[in-house]
Amino acid sequence: MNNDIINITMYGGKSIFGGRETKLNVDILRCDKTDECSFYKKGLCLNNNRAAKGCRFAKIERKEGYTSRSKNCFSWKSKWTNHEKYSILNTAKTMGLIGDVVALPYSFMNVRYDPLNNKNLVFSDSPSNFTSYIRLRDFIPENIDRIINLRPQAIFGGTISSYQREVVPKFKIHLSEVFPEVYSELISKYPHHSISEDANIGRKALIYSLKDGVVITDHKGYSYVKQGDRLISESYRSSFSPFDGKILKIEIEINKKMKFEVTNRNQVDEDTIYLD
Repeated sequence: MNNDIINITMYGGKSIFGGRETKLNVDILRCDKTDECSFYKKGLCLNNNRAAKGCRFAKIERKEGYTSRSKNCFSWKSKWTNHEKYSILNTAKTMGLIGDVVALPYSFMNVRYDPLNNKNLVFSDSPSNFTSYIRLRDFIPENIDRIINLRPQAIFGGTISSYQREVVPKFKIHLSEVFPEVYSELISKYPHHSISEDANIGRKALIYSLKDGVVITDHKGYSYVKQGDRLISESYRSSFSPFDGKILKIEIEINKKMKFEVTNRNQVDEDTIYLD
């Protein structure tokens, strides 16, 4: 294990919406749990951006830079954007295992250990903005059922309905992917928690994690076949093609940030990495 830099993210500068320019600054992310983190092994991190739920194991160092009016801006910006760890991780929005602890970065979920008795779990209806953590040995069907049945309450009263409508379905899908044996135990005891075979349709997935031969479609309706590190289309049409060609064969090099929306359950398998 080490405490090396695992990711660098840059913020600030000129806004696309106008207004006052702010200084560029970077978040330098370090972690000594990468060897035992299921997120990191998939190129993901809970602390990858400031809007994320966060991870208690990672450490963030923030450095302030310059605005574009400064003569130091270009060299400072280049120093970080050319760093080998610049923007290499995607933001984790699923559950995962860090050592012997299950991390649950879900909106409104509030599960924690009683500070007076560290063996007792507290399932709270007071919504939390932070990641919940449960020891793997406590991640059992009875406790998972209680998580699913939470009814988070809004500050000014009333149940936050989006928890049951949006968070719980994702939670159960993620459980079936990340902890399939635990999911099997859950539905064996609570069959009504089972998910549909088409539950992954509509989700965002990383293209590089797909198996070869998978066919995906872009926003214009063109089909591509994944072959190694390339997406290949045999029937691409463009009004700007050379020599007035009507149909083109194109190849696109795949990088680890490219994503697509799942439209068919046959496009994905147990090795597919999702972003939601």
